[in-house]
Amino acid sequence: MTTTADMPELTATQAPPVAHDRDGARVRAVHRAARPLRAVLRANAVFSATCGVVALLAADRLAEWIGADVVWAVRLVGVGLVAYSPLLLAIAASRPARLTTLSVLVSIADFGWVAATVALLASGAVETTGTWIMAGTAAVVFVFGVQQLITRRALTRTLARTTG
Repeated sequence: MTTTADMPELTATQAPPVAHDRDGARVRAVHRAARPLRAVLRANAVFSATCGVVALLAADRLAEWIGADVVWAVRLVGVGLVAYSPLLLAIAASRPARLTTLSVLVSIADFGWVAATVALLASGAVETTGTWIMAGTAAVVFVFGVQQLITRRALTRTLARTTG
């Protein structure tokens, strides 16, 4: 244990000696562990925004491929995806403890999207071209959900190691 008597005298321009920067090492470890999760969330945000913009700009064509007169629903989904993207970016930028909590909610939302897509496709209400588009989109969303959980697990383990 270091006492003030053990420390050398300092001039006004010198910083106190640092023994072992344990807290700095912890912060760096957590920061490194959070990077993959933040990257997946950012990629999810870009994909969501892109799909949203496509849905807004090509709602008529997408509704035709789906095989129903649902242009309004395609546009509504587009608006929702465009609005969802900044939320994903905000979550990606949040503190590690909050990031672990909110990323689970994002994964749940992603899996909900996949389940809704599967239910819609199973109903037979979608034409062949629409089926491929929706199934492909759901597959990408599923991968995001899984990747978020995998990278979250690594961050959670690092947080547990560095705080305990």
